[in-house]
Amino acid sequence: SKPAVAIKPTQPVAGKPIVKPTIEPTTTIVKEEPTTQKVEETTTQLNTETSEETTTEIVETTTKDIWAEREAEYPVATYIWLYMKDLGWSDAVCSGVMGNIMAEVGGQTLNIKPYLYSGSYYGICQWYLPYTTRDIAGAGLEAQCNYLRDTVKKEMNTFGYKYSSSMNYSNFLALSSPSEAAVAFAKCYERCASFSYGIRQTNAQKAYNYFVG
Repeated sequence: SKPAVAIKPTQPVAGKPIVKPTIEPTTTIVKEEPTTQKVEETTTQLNTETSEETTTEIVETTTKDIWAEREAEYPVATYIWLYMKDLGWSDAVCSGVMGNIMAEVGGQTLNIKPYLYSGSYYGICQWYLPYTTRDIAGAGLEAQCNYLRDTVKKEMNTFGYKYSSSMNYSNFLALSSPSEAAVAFAKCYERCASFSYGIRQTNAQKAYNYFVG
């Protein structure tokens, strides 16, 4: 007998049409990220950063305004103060020095007259011209500040004993009281009459209140 003939799947069987198997569609589940939380966190971060930037800008603007007002009211005193601060001197030391300058050429005020001559004395500290180590007669404000910077160390180290046995330039810069700094500068640098110590201390506190608050 003949072998059986295989029926191809593409041919109808017993006169029935081919029925293709039904393929169920595959459903892909996509897990959604918690975007709401991320948005909230990002918004909070942006708000915080914006708030900090705004606060910084306000503080900087306010500070600039304050110094502009000080410069307009007392231009010379403000220049000297900022010069001393740039040297790294503390508020107390700057106040002590300023208190002496106020007594020398400010009439006990911050209205400093830097070009004042008084006989053989000149400038913000009323330097005795024959004693000065450089020609500063008629010198401008910056040159005077430079001279103060260049001479205060030697004067404090040489005459520090007039304030205390341990006083020197380093200890002077370490003083934390405007009143103490004023007396130390008066005794060791200005070497002025003792009756003016009190007013120089008062001036120093005025300077501190004005520039520091």
